[in-house]
Amino acid sequence: MTLKEREHLFFEKANKVHGDKYDYSKVDYISSYDKVTIICTDHGEFDQLPGNHLEHGCPKCKTHKKNPIKKEYKINLPKREKDIEKPSNFEGEIRKFVESFGIKTDKYEDDAYTISLYIPELKLGIECNDIETHSHNHPDGKPYRNWHKNKSLYFAERGISLVRIWEDQYMYKKDLTLDFIQNKIGKASRIVYARECEVRKVSFNDIKDFLERNHFQGKKSATLYYGLYHNGELVQVMTFVYQKKKEYWEIDRFAVDRSTSVVGGASKLFKQFLNDENPDVVFTYSSIDVNNLPEKSVYNKMGFELEDPSTTDPSYFYFDKDFNRIPRIHFQKFKLLNMFGDKYKDMTEFEITDNLGYFRVFDSGNYRWKYVSNQ
Repeated sequence: MTLKEREHLFFEKANKVHGDKYDYSKVDYISSYDKVTIICTDHGEFDQLPGNHLEHGCPKCKTHKKNPIKKEYKINLPKREKDIEKPSNFEGEIRKFVESFGIKTDKYEDDAYTISLYIPELKLGIECNDIETHSHNHPDGKPYRNWHKNKSLYFAERGISLVRIWEDQYMYKKDLTLDFIQNKIGKASRIVYARECEVRKVSFNDIKDFLERNHFQGKKSATLYYGLYHNGELVQVMTFVYQKKKEYWEIDRFAVDRSTSVVGGASKLFKQFLNDENPDVVFTYSSIDVNNLPEKSVYNKMGFELEDPSTTDPSYFYFDKDFNRIPRIHFQKFKLLNMFGDKYKDMTEFEITDNLGYFRVFDSGNYRWKYVSNQ
């Protein structure tokens, strides 16, 4: 195993243990016996042996867990502004926003499906999904997990773009949601060309705030980070993770400044990565909720091809009564029993969460992409 491969393996293990808590951009991995410089997002830089870092983490955070099997689990909710209320008619608000650009909206109907907010001139539908009626808990909810995926692929076969906006995105990331729609309808506030921009290899600290503002899933640590700068301003980010066990690279996050359309930016970032790392193969995924037309995907333009099978199964996530989105990993049955006791031991995960008042919602799944080097 080469030194570079050992470093990538350390990054992979550290990300699995600590998530995005640490920035590893200053790590110069020599051996397991030499300390590396790590940046804690709360306390700054510290030096630590790689093995000790995987067990302990930042000394000031006191993250050491002597016995993870006895860990007490809890559901950590995102910090929210207290005055945010559930929108009474967010589809109506989005329709009004689209029409403010002089674009006519209509309703699309055929024998199979309906799109309430449809733009005929763009062949674009905007599906506004409120949480309760699109969950499996609601008596009027769709009875099977593939409902959203099937609808998205149905319209893809007919050349109709269908974008899915979830209620929590509009509640908690309203500005990002509206800017995303503005770009979709071809009315971006500004257009920047990649030929006018500079690619820089950056650190997690350089781009974490950018990801929080411009990506619906927010920040996440990775192995490598690239930023595209226009006149010194960061306008686009692409991050990569090296999957050591399977020996391939994966694009993990791709984000654009929400008010900007960057022409050719993704290809320029990816080309720089290819020049730096010379990978044999690169994988990535794209949300069908965001873009159901693979031929219009940025990855298609970058030279990726769809794998076989071309899509993943839909994933699901949970919402509490305040519509906080909570990853399903928090609701593994052994964690639920740890938190709420053995009275639920004869129930399934879904039965427990339903009993506790959580909503379970399925998305449309992802497209699976693969890039193979010509070298």
